[in-house]
Amino acid sequence: MGFIDDYNVQNPGNGATVIKSVTATYGDDVAAAVLQRATKVSATKVTAEKLLGDLRVLWLTDKRSPLDVFKLLKLDDVATNPLDNAALDAWESYLNLFNYVNRESGKKITELETFRAAYGGDDALAKMLQQATKVSATKVNAEKLLGDLRVLWLTDKRPPLDVFKLLKLDDVATNPLDNAALDAWESYLNLFNYVNRESGKKITELETFRAAYGGDDALAKMLHQATRVSTTKEAARNLLRDQRNRWWGEKRTPLDVFKLLNLDKVASNPLASPALDVWNSYLKSFNYWSRGTGRETTTIDTFTAAYGDAALAKIINTARTVPETEKMATALQLQQFALWMRKRGNPNNIYTHVFKLDPKLKTIPEPYQTILNHYHSFYKQFIRDVK
Repeated sequence: MGFIDDYNVQNPGNGATVIKSVTATYGDDVAAAVLQRATKVSATKVTAEKLLGDLRVLWLTDKRSPLDVFKLLKLDDVATNPLDNAALDAWESYLNLFNYVNRESGKKITELETFRAAYGGDDALAKMLQQATKVSATKVNAEKLLGDLRVLWLTDKRPPLDVFKLLKLDDVATNPLDNAALDAWESYLNLFNYVNRESGKKITELETFRAAYGGDDALAKMLHQATRVSTTKEAARNLLRDQRNRWWGEKRTPLDVFKLLNLDKVASNPLASPALDVWNSYLKSFNYWSRGTGRETTTIDTFTAAYGDAALAKIINTARTVPETEKMATALQLQQFALWMRKRGNPNNIYTHVFKLDPKLKTIPEPYQTILNHYHSFYKQFIRDVK
């Protein structure tokens, strides 16, 4: 607080000159923060308040808008919590003065309006405010601004999906469940549903996620990956459970969901898709819920229905060469071979009826040769076991 001491030995009536010198030397941000803290010390309170008044007059004379001063005080630094910056009080005092001086304009500039403009959008602002609610010194102020933000969205008639996108929670390259802005969105969702409770239509979190991600497949992949992150595991599992319940409520079979998750795309290796684990969970739930009805089904039945015998055999054969899917592919191949045994048995039938190969061929092309070799081994083992 050295410049306050300097002021005390100078002409008290020369405050404007002193404050210009101080800001030129230290910068407006440092000067405002130091002076604001000095107002809380009895020995420097009067002088600090006088200099802060001079500083506000200086900004007003320079025709600086509240946003200009906000940035001048470096309150727009996204790496910090501006609500914990002593300079914020100086800015709020200037905001009040600015609005008073310009009261005839009919346009009152708000704190929230300035924060939104300074942070370049609601997403960065919501993240900062949500994190600030976890700091005891800034909790009350942050919650107030978040409340103002929710009211603004409501006034603008923004549905939860709009706000979800506004906060960039639909970015497929990130984990939205690990985004501080999600809490702000969830609070808005609750408020929106409460205000519109008479409509009889409650918007759910899952419904918004599905719409934002453009379908169940992208959402399922994101949620599955989020279950592997300790901080988002529980939330991801809850949404996956809601997703399974929704599919069941829509009377979707495992084959329906298989296609819904784009696992029936031949160009891909479905065994390597994160969505496969989501589908497996639904298969188990479906069979449990369907027990005793005769609707139960298996993994191999669904894969076969989705791809057909020949295409599936080739997919499995390729997947066996990939370390990450080798074990799963080998197990699935055994299930396919067991199915072939029940339906067609003899390898010659597979050659002609499944792969549609010409019996006159002298050389069996790949990958059919490799697949048939595996099936021959399986067939011989089966015959030995039967004998």
